[in-house]
Amino acid sequence: MGNKEEIDELKSRFFANISHEFRTPLTLILGQVEQLREAIAEQTLYPKLDTIERNASRLLDLINQVLELAKIEAGRLDMKMENRDIILFLSQMVQAFDPLVKQKKLQLNLIAEEKDFIMSFDAYKLERVIFNLISNAIKFTPEEGEVRVEFKVLDEKKHIEIKIIDTGIGIRPEKVPYIFDRFFQIKVEKTQTYTGTGIGLSLVKELIEMHNGEVNVTSKVGEGTTFIIYLPYLQNEGTATEEVHEIKLEPIKELSKQKFELPEASENKDSVLIVEDNAELRQYLLEELSKEGYNLSAAEDGEEGFIYAKNILPDLIISDVMMPFMDGYELAEALRSEERTSHIPIVLLTAKASESSKLHGLSIGVDDYLFKPFSSAELKVRVKNLIEQRKRLREKFKTATVIRPSEVSMNSVDQDFLGKVLKCIEENMANPLFGVDLLAEEAGMSVSHLNRKLNALIDQPGGQLIRSLRMQRAQELLEKNVGNISEIAYMIGYSNPTHFTRSFKKQFGYSPSEFKKRQA
Repeated sequence: MGNKEEIDELKSRFFANISHEFRTPLTLILGQVEQLREAIAEQTLYPKLDTIERNASRLLDLINQVLELAKIEAGRLDMKMENRDIILFLSQMVQAFDPLVKQKKLQLNLIAEEKDFIMSFDAYKLERVIFNLISNAIKFTPEEGEVRVEFKVLDEKKHIEIKIIDTGIGIRPEKVPYIFDRFFQIKVEKTQTYTGTGIGLSLVKELIEMHNGEVNVTSKVGEGTTFIIYLPYLQNEGTATEEVHEIKLEPIKELSKQKFELPEASENKDSVLIVEDNAELRQYLLEELSKEGYNLSAAEDGEEGFIYAKNILPDLIISDVMMPFMDGYELAEALRSEERTSHIPIVLLTAKASESSKLHGLSIGVDDYLFKPFSSAELKVRVKNLIEQRKRLREKFKTATVIRPSEVSMNSVDQDFLGKVLKCIEENMANPLFGVDLLAEEAGMSVSHLNRKLNALIDQPGGQLIRSLRMQRAQELLEKNVGNISEIAYMIGYSNPTHFTRSFKKQFGYSPSEFKKRQA
């Protein structure tokens, strides 16, 4: 055996062994869930058990795919060819997806000229193929779209053809030649995210070739994709099996419709925005953080998250990395370059624990990472710490009259924003009509957005900041003795000296005249 063959054998054995090791704990998890469901009377807990079962089953299915590929590579995956009605088989496959297509508001139909057609095939292996292709078609077809499974007998019963056709987003032409390659992941233009593990379509090709068939694909971006399977028509000696093939694959279950109801928002609570495309993970995050008393909002993708962030200005954002339309890194860059949101702490959820991924995130202004799988305790501690850190920084500038943008934030957008605000106040210091409305207009924001942004950075709304800086200027003018108290009041925009005296005492704890005596 040559060196390459030895490496391939070792690799194959490794995948087989590790797959078996995963199967044991997953089987135990699924078994315990079944027992818990029977023992627990509290039905409100059933959706949590459904989530455990559904995701453990998905892991088990992925492990089975890896194991099957390892067996194929080692030449140890046997075929179990039996005479069966392939029309009935395809009909069962289509029916098994009924809950999912209803949930996605799709049409899924089987079209065949024949009412029945007996031929020899390995039901388990063809189930894997059809399941994978219909799952992909549903995944990439938007609501109100259509998926069709078409069956046809070719060239006088020498071959049969099965087509899985969708009206989905399609695959770019340069990607099509590679989609059956092992571990190749399609990055779809519209969603801007990688899909799947790169195992499924490779397994489809291998299993079809084990039937001495072939599988091809045609696709057009924006119009849809068609997978075409050709299988030779074969019949073993003997009669067709009457056994109905049971569809065992798990992820086609309809997701639980029981949604977590968010408690009413309160002005006194810190706010957290969750940006996560996986519905179950999004619900889990909402449930866990609601226990900590936060005001919570949720978005289903990066684009929606960016819009939410600009409108609600949360105290912290938690975002997944791999999402459609705008991924977590793109969202972080957009948030950091937008004046209204540049200050908001960002936590990214990622499965990639590599140093380069982390450095990339930190370089664009991500504050922290949570690597999957993470515990709810770790999630809560990191969220709390980041919000508390930002509060302590704001506290430092709450009553400050001297504010240096570089001390408030490392972010250049925040520094530019503060610099612009401070300059605007400086230039309008003597204008008695200048207030928060004019400041907001100059800053290009509404008053409420301006105040929320300033509160987030220095814990001073616009009106208070204007007063603080005017009082600082008044103190400097009094020190230099450039005029009497009334004249200095006019210099900093106060037409009423009594009002000026009250504001000065509120800021420093003593009146202007007391300050002058101290300087004498």
